[in-house]
Amino acid sequence: MRDSAARSVSVAGSASRAIDVLTALIDSSDVGVSELSRRFGWTKSATHRALATLAAAGFVVNDAERRRYRLGPTALRLGLAAVARADVHRLALPHLRALRDRTGETATVTVLNDDDERVYVDQVESGHPVRQIIEVGTRSPLYLGASSKAMLAHLPPARQDRVLATAGGSMRADGTPLDVEALRDELGVIRARGFAVSRGERVAGAASVAAPVFGHDDAVLGSISIAGVTVRQSVADLEALGPLVREAALALSRELGWHPPPAG
Repeated sequence: MRDSAARSVSVAGSASRAIDVLTALIDSSDVGVSELSRRFGWTKSATHRALATLAAAGFVVNDAERRRYRLGPTALRLGLAAVARADVHRLALPHLRALRDRTGETATVTVLNDDDERVYVDQVESGHPVRQIIEVGTRSPLYLGASSKAMLAHLPPARQDRVLATAGGSMRADGTPLDVEALRDELGVIRARGFAVSRGERVAGAASVAAPVFGHDDAVLGSISIAGVTVRQSVADLEALGPLVREAALALSRELGWHPPPAG
């Protein structure tokens, strides 16, 4: 019995070390034996054993010339499989329910497509008699509404410029022309605070606050929003809800494999 227990402890310890090595390689392109030993307080022989086990399964590759280890093909396949199976709709639902319950307003999730549009993929409706309801599958341009602007603000500059070039001459729902240069300035504010607001931009009477959702490669995938109505939400009300939506979007991003960039 004692031998069996000892083997179990040994296996658990080996698994823990393997996890620590892989976690270290998430943040570094490669690592060395001495570096890992210092970081985790292991002996060099224990570090070598952990790396040898991972290398045998293809999770790490040894660069013998540099005496460094990096992620291997098995780790790559595992990561790609996780990304392929990530279900934004399913993962977002608990966050949408929590936002609806805390605010009483409809909560939505949209995704970015390759045609420079956003597509609504799910919502959890408000219980108010007067509420915002969006038909799932609806497509919208990236320059009108909080959900759009939250994504547009975090697109690469070239793609952002392409979207803004198509926005000239567009009209807001209230009948006023869209000011593209003012929108460009607003995108900087959105990037700085992490959320966007809108009132009556895409739909008359609609009021929304939205935050971007990121993927494992730090690229924006979509957005989460609280979708209310102008009779209940002023600009100040929406801005007060901004941090709540931002935290929900970042929580979903982490579930999709996103990691916050290093401080500074």
